[in-house]
Amino acid sequence: SPFALIVHPNGISPTGSFLQGSGMVSAIAGVQGTFFINANDRFFNPVSVEGHSMMFLANGTVQPLTKTLTSFNQLMLSYSLFKAGSYSMAVQIEQARNSSKIYAQIFGSPFTLEVMPDLATAATSVLHLLQTTLIAGEPFLVNIIGYDRFENRVRVGGASVRSEILGSLMYRSPVSDHGNGTYSAIFSELAVGKY
Repeated sequence: SPFALIVHPNGISPTGSFLQGSGMVSAIAGVQGTFFINANDRFFNPVSVEGHSMMFLANGTVQPLTKTLTSFNQLMLSYSLFKAGSYSMAVQIEQARNSSKIYAQIFGSPFTLEVMPDLATAATSVLHLLQTTLIAGEPFLVNIIGYDRFENRVRVGGASVRSEILGSLMYRSPVSDHGNGTYSAIFSELAVGKY
């Protein structure tokens, strides 16, 4: 006679599940990056992602990872890295195998992540004085090299930079943005004095 039969999904599969999102491609130092894991069984049926242990690795080192459930089978994964550069990233999920537990790579992992420097800050940027002895009336060049708050060298322009020399008088100079994280200012006529 006919009877009802319910087929439930199999367990979560690292090869049936997959990663997606812009946080797998690029991030900014110190700014939270995000991407998603879509959990499926080996037949690509959606399965619950709750209760599964995961590891997030950057160049082989385990990193903190914040997990936020967005739907039955999807987690938003959030992270922050502080050093600019290229990283080999991996997301692994715990699997039970013959009474032991191992971690297996989720499909889409490993991936390469480019972490860009944050905005340049005055506290960490470097000022270079090309002349140590100044002569009144002769030009004086100042170079500024931008670094972010994590001491990553900034390689793009666009920072708001003001150049002033303070002493018995105050001098201001327009700042040239070279578009590569460096800036320069020329002070053309300084008076004799201490600044």
